[in-house]
Amino acid sequence: VNKLPDGIPIIMTENISRRRRAIPDPMKNTCKMLVVADHRFFKNMGRGEESTTINYLIELIDRVDDIYRNTSWDNAHFSGYGIQIEQIIVHSEPEDSLLPKQKHYNMAKSQPDEEKDAWEVKQLLEVGFCMCVRAF
Repeated sequence: VNKLPDGIPIIMTENISRRRRAIPDPMKNTCKMLVVADHRFFKNMGRGEESTTINYLIELIDRVDDIYRNTSWDNAHFSGYGIQIEQIIVHSEPEDSLLPKQKHYNMAKSQPDEEKDAWEVKQLLEVGFCMCVRAF
Protein backbone atom coordinates (compact mmCIF):
# COMPACT_ATOMS: atom_id res chain seq x y z
CA VAL A 1 0.00 0.00 0.00
CA ASN A 2 1.45 3.34 -1.06
CA LYS A 3 1.01 5.93 1.72
CA LEU A 4 3.14 8.65 0.14
CA PRO A 5 1.64 12.03 -0.67
CA ASP A 6 0.62 12.57 -4.27
CA GLY A 7 3.47 13.72 -6.47
CA ILE A 8 6.27 11.70 -4.82
CA PRO A 9 7.20 8.83 -7.09
CA ILE A 10 7.65 5.46 -5.40
CA ILE A 11 11.14 5.15 -6.92
CA MET A 12 12.35 8.15 -4.82
CA THR A 13 11.39 6.48 -1.55
CA GLU A 14 14.27 4.05 -1.76
CA ASN A 15 16.77 6.85 -1.04
CA ILE A 16 14.78 8.68 1.61
CA SER A 17 15.97 7.98 5.13
CA ARG A 18 15.37 9.59 8.49
CA ARG A 19 18.29 11.21 10.27
CA ARG A 20 18.81 12.55 13.74
CA ARG A 21 19.08 16.28 14.13
CA ALA A 22 22.31 15.98 16.08
CA ILE A 23 24.93 13.38 15.39
CA PRO A 24 26.81 12.49 18.59
CA ASP A 25 30.24 14.11 18.65
CA PRO A 26 32.64 12.03 20.76
CA MET A 27 34.85 15.09 21.20
CA LYS A 28 32.03 17.01 22.92
CA ASN A 29 31.03 14.72 25.74
CA THR A 30 31.95 16.71 28.85
CA CYS A 31 30.16 19.65 30.45
CA LYS A 32 32.58 21.85 32.35
CA MET A 33 31.21 23.29 35.56
CA LEU A 34 31.84 26.15 37.92
CA VAL A 35 31.20 24.68 41.38
CA VAL A 36 30.44 27.11 44.20
CA ALA A 37 30.25 26.41 47.94
CA ASP A 38 28.39 29.00 49.98
CA HIS A 39 29.45 29.91 53.53
CA ARG A 40 27.02 27.38 55.03
CA PHE A 41 28.41 24.54 52.92
CA PHE A 42 31.93 25.63 53.91
CA LYS A 43 30.99 25.68 57.61
CA ASN A 44 28.88 22.50 57.74
CA MET A 45 30.13 20.12 55.07
CA GLY A 46 33.70 21.43 54.86
CA ARG A 47 34.04 21.82 58.65
CA GLY A 48 35.34 25.34 58.12
CA GLU A 49 38.35 24.16 56.12
CA GLU A 50 38.86 25.10 52.48
CA SER A 51 40.72 21.89 51.61
CA THR A 52 37.99 19.70 53.17
CA THR A 53 35.30 21.67 51.32
CA ILE A 54 37.11 21.35 47.98
CA ASN A 55 37.78 17.63 48.45
CA TYR A 56 34.13 17.04 49.37
CA LEU A 57 32.96 18.82 46.21
CA ILE A 58 35.46 16.97 44.01
CA GLU A 59 34.33 13.58 45.37
CA LEU A 60 30.67 14.51 44.95
CA ILE A 61 31.08 15.68 41.35
CA ASP A 62 33.22 12.61 40.61
CA ARG A 63 30.37 10.33 41.74
CA VAL A 64 27.84 12.23 39.63
CA ASP A 65 30.21 12.09 36.64
CA ASP A 66 30.55 8.32 37.06
CA ILE A 67 26.76 7.91 36.98
CA TYR A 68 26.46 10.01 33.82
CA ARG A 69 29.37 8.37 32.00
CA ASN A 70 27.95 4.90 32.67
CA THR A 71 24.44 5.80 31.51
CA SER A 72 23.32 5.10 27.95
CA TRP A 73 21.09 7.92 26.78
CA ASP A 74 18.67 7.42 23.92
CA ASN A 75 19.20 3.65 23.57
CA ALA A 76 23.02 3.85 23.59
CA HIS A 77 23.29 6.38 20.77
CA PHE A 78 24.54 8.84 23.36
CA SER A 79 26.92 7.44 25.96
CA GLY A 80 30.05 8.47 27.77
CA TYR A 81 28.75 11.93 28.62
CA GLY A 82 29.78 13.50 31.89
CA ILE A 83 30.73 16.55 33.89
CA GLN A 84 34.07 18.04 34.87
CA ILE A 85 35.00 20.75 37.34
CA GLU A 86 36.58 23.72 35.62
CA GLN A 87 36.67 26.02 38.63
CA ILE A 88 35.77 25.87 42.34
CA ILE A 89 34.82 28.90 44.41
CA VAL A 90 34.55 28.55 48.18
CA HIS A 91 32.88 31.31 50.19
CA SER A 92 34.11 31.16 53.78
CA GLU A 93 32.05 34.18 54.86
CA PRO A 94 28.57 35.38 53.90
CA GLU A 95 28.17 38.14 51.31
CA ASP A 96 27.69 41.36 53.26
CA SER A 97 27.87 44.06 50.59
CA LEU A 98 24.25 43.77 49.49
CA LEU A 99 21.82 46.58 48.85
CA PRO A 100 18.55 46.60 50.82
CA LYS A 101 16.17 43.85 49.60
CA GLN A 102 18.89 42.41 47.33
CA LYS A 103 19.17 38.61 47.35
CA HIS A 104 22.33 36.57 47.01
CA TYR A 105 22.80 32.81 47.46
CA ASN A 106 25.67 33.49 49.88
CA MET A 107 23.94 36.09 52.03
CA ALA A 108 23.88 35.67 55.81
CA LYS A 109 20.10 35.79 56.14
CA SER A 110 17.87 33.17 54.59
CA GLN A 111 14.83 33.62 52.40
CA PRO A 112 11.96 34.06 52.92
CA ASP A 113 12.35 33.64 56.72
CA GLU A 114 15.41 35.56 57.87
CA GLU A 115 15.33 33.83 61.27
CA LYS A 116 16.04 30.40 59.78
CA ASP A 117 19.47 29.20 58.73
CA ALA A 118 18.13 27.63 55.55
CA TRP A 119 16.62 28.91 52.34
CA GLU A 120 13.48 27.47 50.83
CA VAL A 121 14.21 25.56 47.61
CA LYS A 122 12.01 27.81 45.47
CA GLN A 123 13.86 30.89 46.69
CA LEU A 124 17.26 29.35 45.91
CA LEU A 125 16.18 28.45 42.39
CA GLU A 126 15.01 31.99 41.81
CA VAL A 127 18.49 33.37 42.58
CA GLY A 128 20.10 30.83 40.24
CA PHE A 129 21.43 28.46 42.88
CA CYS A 130 21.88 24.92 41.66
CA MET A 131 23.19 22.71 44.46
CA CYS A 132 23.37 23.34 48.17
CA VAL A 133 23.43 21.78 51.60
CA ARG A 134 20.07 22.37 53.23
CA ALA A 135 17.53 20.51 55.31
CA PHE A 136 14.68 20.52 52.79
